[in-house]
Amino acid sequence: MSLYKVQLNKSIHRGAIYCYLPVFWLTPPLWIIRSIQWTIPRTASLFKDSELNNSFSQGVQGNEEDVLARAKKRFIVVVSPDYRLSHLHDILVAPIYSLDGKGKTPEEIEIIKRAPDLFYLEYDVNYPEIKESFIDFKQIRPLHRDYFLQNAKLSFSFDSIAMDAILNRFLDYMSI
Repeated sequence: MSLYKVQLNKSIHRGAIYCYLPVFWLTPPLWIIRSIQWTIPRTASLFKDSELNNSFSQGVQGNEEDVLARAKKRFIVVVSPDYRLSHLHDILVAPIYSLDGKGKTPEEIEIIKRAPDLFYLEYDVNYPEIKESFIDFKQIRPLHRDYFLQNAKLSFSFDSIAMDAILNRFLDYMSI
């Protein structure tokens, strides 16, 4: 039995799985770009975030920084309740991390299956793009509706049984 189903409902709903470039799940190092010269010859200075004191709180440029980082498109799943999605500005999403190519041993996979903050997803031959993976409840974040709708690609959904199992595991994790 598959955890997934073909996505016929094109509107945002709980359990919908999107392919997305998530800026808040970037893996360190995060590089700060300063002294940018946009005209030719283009130049800039790069600093590790740890090399600059107060790099996002200097009070300049609205506490914003230009950054350089390695990013990976990944699948995300909507966890906000359906009845709230029509009027929410921010939609709660959880990232899905693949185990593909990481050489996980059966023991490591068993640890992932038992971890209260993770939900293990078996490989499904009918949905090969999702691979063997897991949802990380610690990484649930709100994503603004406008940005979400412009930059995320709807892929498929969890079926209702799988989504219920995911939500029950998440509630167990939250009660720890």
